[in-house]
Amino acid sequence: MGVRGGVLKDDADLSNVGLRAGMVLMLMGSADAAPEAPKEAVVFMEDLSSDQMEAMQQALYPPGLENLGNTCYMNSTLQLLKAMPEFVEGLNRDSSGNSIDRRDDNLVDSLRELLRSLTSGRASVRPERFWQCFRERYPEFNRQVQGFHVQHDADECWTSILGSVNYKLSRSADNFLNTLITGELETTYTCALPDEPVTQEHERFIKLQCFLNGRIFLDGLRQGMECQIEKNSTSGVPTTYQKVSRISKLPKYLTIQFMRFENRGATGGAKIVKHMPFPMILDLYEFCSESLKNALNPARTLQRQIADAQALNSSTTPASSGAPTHTTATTTTTTTPATTTTTAATTATSTHASSSTTSTATPMDVVADAPPPPSSSSSASSSTTATTSTTGHMDVVDVNPDNLVTGRFELCGLVTHQGRSSSSGHYVSWIKVRHNEWLKFDDDTVRPVHDEQIVGLMGNSADWHIAYLTLWRQIP
Repeated sequence: MGVRGGVLKDDADLSNVGLRAGMVLMLMGSADAAPEAPKEAVVFMEDLSSDQMEAMQQALYPPGLENLGNTCYMNSTLQLLKAMPEFVEGLNRDSSGNSIDRRDDNLVDSLRELLRSLTSGRASVRPERFWQCFRERYPEFNRQVQGFHVQHDADECWTSILGSVNYKLSRSADNFLNTLITGELETTYTCALPDEPVTQEHERFIKLQCFLNGRIFLDGLRQGMECQIEKNSTSGVPTTYQKVSRISKLPKYLTIQFMRFENRGATGGAKIVKHMPFPMILDLYEFCSESLKNALNPARTLQRQIADAQALNSSTTPASSGAPTHTTATTTTTTTPATTTTTAATTATSTHASSSTTSTATPMDVVADAPPPPSSSSSASSSTTATTSTTGHMDVVDVNPDNLVTGRFELCGLVTHQGRSSSSGHYVSWIKVRHNEWLKFDDDTVRPVHDEQIVGLMGNSADWHIAYLTLWRQIP
């Protein structure tokens, strides 16, 4: 027999339900207080607004930099500097004393602090202190029109920042810029007059220039390294000299500027939007001096032997037999606090031949695809040899990727300009993360892109981004 009324509610009158002595009742529920409703309503992803979705995606990528008013040229330059992990590490270990000009000290200190913020968090960073120190050191960047700061040239910003860093490090025994971004040129001057001697000079450089008169990228580089100039001969007669420059020392990172602006000035120069294709892998061997070519030849020969060995092994080993290859290699693992990169040396070929597996604590941190090259570009020799075995296979042993300095560079970063003059428009940086994966840093907005978008930065329209500064990393 049940209780009249069925289930008893909290407000039921027990005197009317027919309770009797000894009746068994089932109590349902909990003696605890009922849980409170959540203070914030649960929001599902499909219910997010476009702004909320953008903020959620932004948290997956490294931080961008807030625009403080026409400072995109500075923001893109800073992201390009950050793309060199050795640059950030070098600043962090810098123990040089004070410079003669305290403004250089303030600028470098603020740069170090800013780069730490960019490598330690995810939220966008406001570069206010660096901006203040930068304008104090270089007042030309403080020019205003009607109360607003004007646009400036990203290349001039790049050169100014590196100039202050180099000036401060010049007082230190550890000036890492000497091997990181500084190369050396061997320049020969040949006079048109037959009796004039050939002269030679040596100079250092932190960037090369690519002119746009030619059809291809190498033509533009050649124009910057081979030209005719007018100067007085040893006898004081104005005459023509053929100037030919060749690289005698390679940096780890090479900067190449596309000469997009015809004239510089307060109003900015007209922009050349001509399409200039550039490669993803750049071989500078033909632009090297004879002494540097001799130093690079052993590694380049070894690289060809490795490629030949792989081709021979693949052609003599049946694909279905499952027979192991006779190629052996030494694997180098480089570990940093945020990333772990493993590169197998046997994958070095005439294009980028390194294969890497990267494991990161965060989804899209910038890492190097290849292990860092040795500090001296002249030490390119290796004892590794390739021999043909009696089975017809070619054996490659004791491969050390650090010795494979071949004169090849991989494109790892760009600063692009969108607009019609150097005093207007917009600058954006594009940084390579890993194979076919890049990040586009548009001030404080960061988005992933791929190689096909990078290929679209070669020029043709001032209304789209065009490569202006390019950063190349030395690879085997």
